[in-house]
Amino acid sequence: LYTFDNVFTAPLHGYRDVEDYWRRASAGPHLARIRIPALVLNARNDPFVPVASLPGADAVGKYVTLWQPEEGGHVGFPHGAWPANVRAMPDAVGNWLLQALR
Repeated sequence: LYTFDNVFTAPLHGYRDVEDYWRRASAGPHLARIRIPALVLNARNDPFVPVASLPGADAVGKYVTLWQPEEGGHVGFPHGAWPANVRAMPDAVGNWLLQALR
């Protein structure tokens, strides 16, 4: 992924290189300054985002809810045998939004 982002993604979007892209495009440094309810969703088994790079409770402010399920992959959060149920993530996010409105 490093090489791909360095050769393709970073230049395509106007970044100097992969390090510049990863540093400036990351929301991580801003999580402690969020002042409205926000949900940060990261699967711990995402093949593109190492679990060690995920934010912990110490990196976010009081308005940020971290949801980091053990499984979910990079997108979709399918659950169960093939064809998997793809409602787990939308349902969880919808429930979080309903709670945030109260």
